[in-house]
Order: sequence, then structure tokens, then C-alpha cells
Amino acid sequence: MNAKDEAEMEYFGSTIRLQNENVTLRDTVQALNAALSARDDELANIEDELSDRENEVTRCERALELRVAQFNQEAEELVQQKEDHRRLKLECKKLQNQNKIE
Repeated sequence: MNAKDEAEMEYFGSTIRLQNENVTLRDTVQALNAALSARDDELANIEDELSDRENEVTRCERALELRVAQFNQEAEELVQQKEDHRRLKLECKKLQNQNKIE
């Protein structure tokens, strides 16, 4: 085999090796793209779940605020009832004392 034939064989061998490397790189890039796509889908699902949980927290906060407002209203009513009861009790004592005097 002469030098020209050896050079051509080396050239073709290099070309085949580069084609094989290109195929390997292309396969690797496709695999990485598929993995990235799967991660993107996973991230989108996590974001959806997070949004759902944030909405649930907001609903719970509103319900709690309403319950606190209702509790405060009931507490005010009880304080007023207690005050009314105390005032009626004093009135009763006054009337009893007036009846004793008469």
C-alpha cells in the first residue's frame, strides 16, 4: 500500500470516527433535551400544585378572618349582655331597698 492509499484510508477512518461521534453527540443532545422537557413538565406540575396550595391558604385565611370577626361580634354581645345583667341587678337591689323602706 502506498502513502496515498494510507492517507485515504486514514481520512476515511477519521471521517467514519467523526460520523460515529456525531451520532453519539446527537443521541446525547436528544437525551438531554428529553430530560429537560421532563423536568419542565415536572416543574409545571409543582408550580400548579403550589398555586393550588396558595389558593387553599388564601381561602383558609379568609375563613379564619370571618370566624374571628364573628367571634369578636359574639364577644361584644356577651360583654353587653353582662353589662345589661349587672345594671338590672343593681336596679333590682335599688327596688328591693325602696320596698324595704316603704
